[in-house]
Amino acid sequence: MVGADGSNGKDGIFCGKEKMQMSVYYNIGSILLGLAAWWIPYAARGKVRNFGGLSKYVFLSFCCCVAALFLQFLEIRYRVQIRDFAGLMDTIGAIVVAAVVLIMGTFGMNGVVYLYVREKFEAVR
Repeated sequence: MVGADGSNGKDGIFCGKEKMQMSVYYNIGSILLGLAAWWIPYAARGKVRNFGGLSKYVFLSFCCCVAALFLQFLEIRYRVQIRDFAGLMDTIGAIVVAAVVLIMGTFGMNGVVYLYVREKFEAVR
């Protein structure tokens, strides 16, 4: 039976498995994009021939980092929509720590690759 507000009378937007399925997609996507943000500078290390070539890899790495953080924002929004405040309160600390690790790791990996490329080109001169 559908209520006056359009809901089916059950808690949240979805019921059962569908309720947390989007959370799984957001988290897996965020993890994969975060790993890509760290892997791209490492992969660029051997392919870069000049600093101009390095900039596109750094830009792509930071784009992956931003996309991973955006998926976490969508995850938080989704948990608010389904009214899973207990789950949100349980995980928000871990989300903040993971975001800081992702950002610092991305800056660190790109910095290490920048120093490696700079040393490589100074040795050629």
